[in-house]
Amino acid sequence: MQQGDIVIHKEFGRGKIEAVLTDSQVVVRFDSDRQNGKFISISELAPVASFSDQLSASVDNEIEKKALVHIQGEVVKFINNSWGLFSSSSIELLPHQLWVCKQVLSRWPIGYVIADDVGLGKTIEAGLIMTSLFSTGKVRRILILAPAKLVGQWQERMKSMFNLGFFAYSTEVEKTNPDFWTSATFVVASASTMQADSHGRFDHLCDAPAWDLVVVDEAHHMNAEEQGNKTLQFKLFEMLQENGKIVSSLLFTGTPHRGKNYGFWSLMSLVAPGVFGPGKDEASQYSHLKDYFIRNNKKNVVDMKGKILFTKMTQHPYTFTYSPEEKEFYDAMTAFISAGYMYAKTLGNAGSAVGLLLSCLQKIASSSIAAISSALKNRKEALEGKATAYKNFLSNYGEDEREGFDDEATISVQTLAEPLKLMENEIDHINLLLEKATKVTSETRINRIVEIIKEKYPNDQVLLFTEYKRTQSLMMTELMKVWGDNSVTIINGDESLKDVVYPDGCSRDISISRNDACEKFNNGEVRFLISTEAAGEGIDLQKNCHVLIHIDLPWNPMRLHQRVGRVHRLGQTHDVEVVSVRNPDNIESKIWGYLEEKIDQIQKMLSESMDDPDDMMQIVLGMQSSQFFTDVMEKTDFAEAKQSVDKWFDKTTGKFGGESAVDTATKLGLNASKFNLSGLDDIPKLDLPNLVSFMKRALEVRGKRLMYEEADDTYRFNIPNEWRTFGVRAVVNKAVFRRQLNDGEKQSDIIGVGSKVVNNALEDASRFENSVVHISGTNSYFVYSVMESSSRGNESGNPQLFVVNYDANSQAVKEMSIDGFYQFLENVKSSQDTNAGYLKNVPEIVQELAEQKKVSLNMTSPNMRLEGILCGASCA
Repeated sequence: MQQGDIVIHKEFGRGKIEAVLTDSQVVVRFDSDRQNGKFISISELAPVASFSDQLSASVDNEIEKKALVHIQGEVVKFINNSWGLFSSSSIELLPHQLWVCKQVLSRWPIGYVIADDVGLGKTIEAGLIMTSLFSTGKVRRILILAPAKLVGQWQERMKSMFNLGFFAYSTEVEKTNPDFWTSATFVVASASTMQADSHGRFDHLCDAPAWDLVVVDEAHHMNAEEQGNKTLQFKLFEMLQENGKIVSSLLFTGTPHRGKNYGFWSLMSLVAPGVFGPGKDEASQYSHLKDYFIRNNKKNVVDMKGKILFTKMTQHPYTFTYSPEEKEFYDAMTAFISAGYMYAKTLGNAGSAVGLLLSCLQKIASSSIAAISSALKNRKEALEGKATAYKNFLSNYGEDEREGFDDEATISVQTLAEPLKLMENEIDHINLLLEKATKVTSETRINRIVEIIKEKYPNDQVLLFTEYKRTQSLMMTELMKVWGDNSVTIINGDESLKDVVYPDGCSRDISISRNDACEKFNNGEVRFLISTEAAGEGIDLQKNCHVLIHIDLPWNPMRLHQRVGRVHRLGQTHDVEVVSVRNPDNIESKIWGYLEEKIDQIQKMLSESMDDPDDMMQIVLGMQSSQFFTDVMEKTDFAEAKQSVDKWFDKTTGKFGGESAVDTATKLGLNASKFNLSGLDDIPKLDLPNLVSFMKRALEVRGKRLMYEEADDTYRFNIPNEWRTFGVRAVVNKAVFRRQLNDGEKQSDIIGVGSKVVNNALEDASRFENSVVHISGTNSYFVYSVMESSSRGNESGNPQLFVVNYDANSQAVKEMSIDGFYQFLENVKSSQDTNAGYLKNVPEIVQELAEQKKVSLNMTSPNMRLEGILCGASCA
């Protein structure tokens, strides 16, 4: 055997001899692992006949049936490894998701920040990529890092959508399994859980083998600042990277730029350290962004026929007016907060802590009197020394990580851990406020929402958002009065709600998990779901709901976008209606009005230069910190005159949406890689049903049959011995080649690439030696693959497969689309005519076109080879 010979191995399949070491040993790079050569004994290898020898050989139908399976198997692998089209997922795949998969899988190792807009299916994109990488053998160890509240959801979705089994890391895992990080191969974990105590969990993770792929969800929590401050998530990822524990990485975030270029380029440096970094030239970094940064928006999301998928979203602003009792309380509360700010100015450095408490109180007061009364009672108990100990958990989190916490928790911790005075004789002021609060027996805001539901949405499911649990409890009570005890469920950070008043007048505690509440609402078991910001990320509620009501408004407009993203997402079939309820006399409502005007001005400015101004607006909003909006909203002592308010607002928000912010957003938009309709034609029009022909042939050449059960559109078959591996049953009694599951069917019934049966069938097909099939007619088809080779000779990324069609009559050649060729393969048969005059070699004109195609792929060091031939008559 010589260098360059194509050989076959019983276990590893087809490969190419890279070096001859001795008379008995060679180095072979196998197709199953093109990056690494293996030391192999020559006695374990069989030579594969050259294409010239195969073309000259006499027709053997049994051999050629196997050759046809081999060629079709190679095309199946290429299509799936490039697009994820044949993955065993129960989700209907969309063009932009397949396009993301294609972009990411085009090279290896991979490193991307995927910043798709909210609701575009990042979980599906991640699952497609992971399934494809696993089926190729490129990855064996995958780590998903997600916020703690989303760990269980990632685990469940990877199983239910892609049949990928992930272990969810918890603080108990290492106690029962000290070797967890070494033995577990698919893990989903959160940085905060691993840092929960001082047991050296980060060190254990760094001592374990490297991860072939690390996926980070909500990657905007990975932040670094010029002063050297880094979030917990950033530190963990950086630690893994510095210890050589990350081969490839995918970072998912809807808000990639948080207003500071230092933080953005630090984030990008995590996926491409040599290309990006805070100290590097920005113009050069922007020029490389398309290769590492993807952002798709809702405007460009279509189905396979090009139909726009996202429905319209309409805003419905409603107003209400305080009752005399509510106005009396609100005026007194406003005076209390204003006096507190004046007092804070006299305290020097301690004034900032007082300001934080006042800010929390002001936010809670803008939600409901019930919520602020509860906070004031806690405050009074703290000042009187009656409070119990609270966990000082805030010290472990940065601003971005605190965004999902309930503000009652924030104010409780800050109040009770450090009970600073807000003013002189504060308890007397609080007593006065609580006295006025007791006069309010019914809250107009809550009653107005009930009226709106009765009038506008009498039969609809409704999602309601509030920032506070006491408001949540009050809203639940009022909804149950009208629609019954079992009409409402809740989601909040504690997964519980105390002292909820039921229609019978009794108070009860409620406890329900986030996932159970979501499932009840999506299944239509309850009409209403009231959530705090705990459901602002990571939950899909569009199944039966298209109406969202903001009970109160968060001070950060980006939160509104995240809330709406729970129902305005893929799969929504109705136009989404969003209701907000405000008292126009409130200070907060007035400032919100100016803020909306400012946002509208920025939107118009973006519309002049960008095709997707809505998406750019989300980037601009994401660039502002929560503290910026807090600073704007908590200003309470401005003059009554509108002119004075205008001047103050313009001064305070001068940098928001300014030239630099718009310029940065525009640069991101222009330099991001994104799907558009022009790429729709490139996506193969194939899906799971197209796998049937391959599986039928692959079974038949091993003496088995694929039997169709027409009654329930399923298949059954016996497994050939050659496909038998651990975990594969001898008989498959129920298999489906479609994504839509019927009643009683489950994800594991889906047969696609990623399932062991199909993976083993493809591996078996790769071991067949011949790659030439003689067919009827005068057209021949030549299948080529091209791989990028590094300076060391290793091939990386996925092979680019293309097909050259040669017509012996006209001697014309043309490239054939890969899906058109696959559809041709589904029905083609090897010729029975043993006397036909077939081609004896590859025509020069075919080779010339193949060389031109290789050059057009713009690879640095392309390595092309012929994979198979469907040989027609030569007309000689």
